[in-house]
Amino acid sequence: MRYQYTPNPAGYLEHPRPNTVSAQQLGSQQIYPIDIVFRNLVYTVMVKDNKATMCHTLPRVSKEILKGITGIIKHSRVTAIMGASGAGKTSLLNILACRIDRKKNVKISGDVLINGRPYEYKIFGDFANYVMQNDILMQTLTVRETLEFAASMTLNKTKQQRDAIIDKLLNDLKLEKCADVLVGGNELKGISGGERKRTSIAFELVSDPQVIFLDEPTSGLDSLTAFVIVWYMKKLAASRNKTVAMTIHQPSSEIFHLFDDFIFIVAGRLVYQGLASESVDYFTSLGFRCP
Repeated sequence: MRYQYTPNPAGYLEHPRPNTVSAQQLGSQQIYPIDIVFRNLVYTVMVKDNKATMCHTLPRVSKEILKGITGIIKHSRVTAIMGASGAGKTSLLNILACRIDRKKNVKISGDVLINGRPYEYKIFGDFANYVMQNDILMQTLTVRETLEFAASMTLNKTKQQRDAIIDKLLNDLKLEKCADVLVGGNELKGISGGERKRTSIAFELVSDPQVIFLDEPTSGLDSLTAFVIVWYMKKLAASRNKTVAMTIHQPSSEIFHLFDDFIFIVAGRLVYQGLASESVDYFTSLGFRCP
């Protein structure tokens, strides 16, 4: 790794094994801004052994997806999680977002902490939101109606206050021109793919979460739209102390330069964690020179 995890990197992580954070504590300003630490994270699943022969039922063998990785995602910064397909980057994001069920065929060990305290899925939505790669937006609603629905479900504010929040999101994410266009989908013509992705992000930002996870937010988008999305997340993190982490596949150099921190995973192992601006020099020093 580029730098090692320290017990108290930002003044928050004072207790190694404190009690789980509660929803009441999340309502207090005491824990904001938020740093997320993962320590010795191991993720193992049981899969069918396709190499086995002469068996009516294929036996199951364990496969280690993440192999004891340790790191930190800091507030007020955008952290990019990168790696080849199957490296474990989305698995890491899903574990941080408490989106993996601990069933019989799944084993997760290690610590995941916000400001030094463990957390669970039932209170994850009180401080964080997750923008999935594949959205589940309603085809028959307009972009504005979609955000109005999210606001009415999550905000305890007057309609005038909700409308002001929606108008700002529409403006910030360049959605004004399509605000009254149907979202659409496979069976109904609607907004473009880039506008749909930005609507998905706006949907999750309505509740003003302190932590924002995004899974491949630029996949399938043109270079300008992809740049606008990452630029906006960087602006949001810096100006409002948000904690932003995203998995991303093959970003352009312009987008990469927007990242503050960079986590690089290879075959379930963390091979780099640190400043994105120092990563090229680091790998050059190891003999892997970037063209």
